[in-house]
Amino acid sequence: MIRSTFFYTISETQGLNRMKKIAKSDLIYRNRLVNMLVNRILKHGKKSLAYQIIYRAVKKIQQKTETNPLSILR
Repeated sequence: MIRSTFFYTISETQGLNRMKKIAKSDLIYRNRLVNMLVNRILKHGKKSLAYQIIYRAVKKIQQKTETNPLSILR
């Protein structure tokens, strides 16, 4: 039986650390910017509350300006 080891050389771990994470898109607007904003205002792991805050803000922007709210956030 061969056991796999979890030891990496320095050059291998440098490659693993350099991998860049890509933000996922949210469910309603399908936009990564909204998900990035949610992660910025996230407090104590309450992601659903952060989504509610963002969605309310986006809705108010849309009502007041009558344009695409995501274009204003950019």
